[in-house]
Amino acid sequence: EELTNAITSNDKVTVKITNEGTYTLPSLEGKDVTIIGTKDTVIDMKGVVNKGANVSMEGVTVEFANETYKGFQQTGKLVYKNCTIKGLQFLYADEVEFISCEFVQDQDDAYHMWTYAAKNVTFTDCDFTSTNCSKAVLCYVEGEFGTLTRSFNNCRFTAIGTSEKSAIMINPTANVDAVNTYVININNCTATGYAENGIEGQTIVGIKETVKDNITVNITDENGTKTVYTH
Repeated sequence: EELTNAITSNDKVTVKITNEGTYTLPSLEGKDVTIIGTKDTVIDMKGVVNKGANVSMEGVTVEFANETYKGFQQTGKLVYKNCTIKGLQFLYADEVEFISCEFVQDQDDAYHMWTYAAKNVTFTDCDFTSTNCSKAVLCYVEGEFGTLTRSFNNCRFTAIGTSEKSAIMINPTANVDAVNTYVININNCTATGYAENGIEGQTIVGIKETVKDNITVNITDENGTKTVYTH
C-alpha cells in the first residue's frame, strides 16, 4: 500500500524498499519510477503488462512467469541494475539496459527473454543460467521495426543439460512482408553448454535457418573484432 501510494501520488519518484517481501506495482503509465531494494525485495511481474515513461529497478529480484508478451510495454527507457531476474520477460522499450544482473530460468526449453520490439538493448556484466534444452535470449519480432541493436558486454552464459540452441538466437521476422535489421555486438562474452545453430563454430550466437532479415553479428575477444555473420 505504501509503494502504491508513493508511485500514484508522483509523476517522478524514487522508492526505496527496506522490508523484504513480495510487492506488486500499480499502473506506471506516464510515470518516471525508480525502485531500489535488496535481493529479498521481490517485484511480482508474473502475468503482468505495465507501462511507464521510464522505469528503473536496482538491487531487487523481479519475477516473471513463463508467459509470452508480458513485461513493461510502451516504455521510454527501462533499466535493471544489480537485479536478479527470474522467468521469461518480453522487451518493448526504446532503450533497455541490464547492468550486473543475474538471469535465472528454472523451466526447461525456455528463454530468459525475447528482446522483441525494443530498439536498443545492452547487457553489461550479466550472468545467464539456463537448464535443459538450453537457450537464453531470443531476437525475434512479428512486425517491422527498423534497426534493432543488441549488445552484450562481459557477459557469461551457462547452460546445464541437453544442448539445443545457441545462447543468443536470431529468428526471422514472422510477418511475411516485414524485414528488420539486426545488429548483434558480442564483446568479451563466454557461453558454456549451448549448441551451434546456423553460424559455424559459434555456440554463443545462432540463426534459425530461414534468413530474411538484414543481420550483422560482430564478436570481439582478445584477438580483436571480427564479423562472424552478415546477411
